[in-house]
Amino acid sequence: MDPCIRNLIDAIPVPMALNDDAQNIIFLNQAFVQTFGYQPEDIPTLAEWWPKAYPDPAYRQSVADAWQNRLEQARASGAPFEPLEVKIHSKNGQVKTIVAGAAPVGASLQGIHLVTLYDISERVTAMNELAEARNVLQSIIETIPMRVFWKDSESRYLGCNVAFAADAGKSGAAEVVGQVDSQLAWHDQADLYRADDRQVMATGAPKLGYEEPQTTPSGELIWLRTSKVPLRNLEHEPIGVLGVYEDITAMKSAELEMRIAAVAFESQQGMLITDADGRILRVNRAFTRLTGYLAEEAIGQLPNILKSGRHKIEFYQEMWAELVKEGHWQGEIWNRRKSGEIYPEWLTISAVRNPEGKITNFIGSYTDITEQKAAEEEIRYLAFYDPLTSLPNRRLLTDRLRHALIASSRNGFYGAVMFLDLDNFKQVNDSLGHDVGDELLIEAARRLQAAVREGDTVARLGGDEFVVVLEDLHVERLVALGKASTVGDKILEALRQPYSLQGEKYAGSASMGIVLFLGAEDSFESLLRRADTAMYEAKKNGRDTWWMSFEG
Repeated sequence: MDPCIRNLIDAIPVPMALNDDAQNIIFLNQAFVQTFGYQPEDIPTLAEWWPKAYPDPAYRQSVADAWQNRLEQARASGAPFEPLEVKIHSKNGQVKTIVAGAAPVGASLQGIHLVTLYDISERVTAMNELAEARNVLQSIIETIPMRVFWKDSESRYLGCNVAFAADAGKSGAAEVVGQVDSQLAWHDQADLYRADDRQVMATGAPKLGYEEPQTTPSGELIWLRTSKVPLRNLEHEPIGVLGVYEDITAMKSAELEMRIAAVAFESQQGMLITDADGRILRVNRAFTRLTGYLAEEAIGQLPNILKSGRHKIEFYQEMWAELVKEGHWQGEIWNRRKSGEIYPEWLTISAVRNPEGKITNFIGSYTDITEQKAAEEEIRYLAFYDPLTSLPNRRLLTDRLRHALIASSRNGFYGAVMFLDLDNFKQVNDSLGHDVGDELLIEAARRLQAAVREGDTVARLGGDEFVVVLEDLHVERLVALGKASTVGDKILEALRQPYSLQGEKYAGSASMGIVLFLGAEDSFESLLRRADTAMYEAKKNGRDTWWMSFEG
């Protein structure tokens, strides 16, 4: 394989292979090796690789049938190979979901196909754009940040990416295929391009990085940096040309390039650039806005001036280990502003490497996620707390009572569940309105919390129903009964004190049912049911009192 083609395919960050109809694997690019772990010597033929890639015989046969059908259809119709989604086993046993595509490298290359295995196991943002492409092979070509095209020996186009088609004045690659340069937007330069093609095919030598003018469909003159390499068959005979080019018109204006770079850097995200040792070289205005540090205060410093103290040293060690290994890291981190305020942010760090692979710089971008975290905390709060009284709701009560039952079983101390509701609360709502009723519930909740110990739980089930869970009363049942009844008296006394509701005095009271528990034999539901029944006994006995249930 020509080194330039090898280098080009090697540079594409997508697993690719060249194979022929004899099932020989001609070439594997670096992305293939890195993704699946197989070295070229591990799988010299498809016949040796397929059992490794598809260990299940039935699945392997279905894939083989589908693959062969697509190849035959593509050959018979001349249409692109229809992408095939399959699950492939890597050398280490990891199963990857990939979309496989194939395309002939040239119109008459005797069965040589370029096969792409696009890993869709972990999608990234760029994959969303690729998913909209008409087929995986074309999508991969679209990710190359240049115009890409290939021609046959008569300089007739065999394929291209969308960017190239747009330059040609066409809506897509299908309108370019089969055309020659004289039929496209740059027809005035057709003879020049045809001469370049002939030179490359005649000499067999690539023509790299040369500059040439081109007229756009709108009539604008632009400058291109073009590279062309010969396409060869198995006999190494030139049968076409593969070309890439990029628009370098903007690059000829250094001032414009600097302005564009400056605007890109001054984004809404805080950004900083460091050297390989992490020393800050540059920050943008958003960084100053987020952190409070001016550029002159940050430059020359290490990013640890932002360190919050909330993360252990292991957190930073793991971050930098992943950054050096993978070349990037992103995640949630707590940092400190110059004012001392600690805040959460989403941090993305990318390593910049030179052609030798050595890290030369790090680029970090910051997004303040304080509002997002506050919203998450609000959602969590609403899931476990009553929005009116701020007491635990039924969900949190369930969890706390289960923990209390387990603790009682472990330490042998009795606990108690108290179920109470406010006497005549419906009359307050009906006569004075729901706003007054809410005011009464809020004040009752405050009094309940004040009447019990700090470690006890006061919860609101809904309406005017409250539950109190007392823990660690005593190991002796009679003593525990006495303590529970004392707390019950204290609660009822607190709730019968006059209320001031919107300037008016109101005398209230409550009825309460009390149930003792020891260990985890009783369920949450049975304890509440027994306490509820006891509470109704208190109501039958004149209200404003408690009733102790000795059932169970």
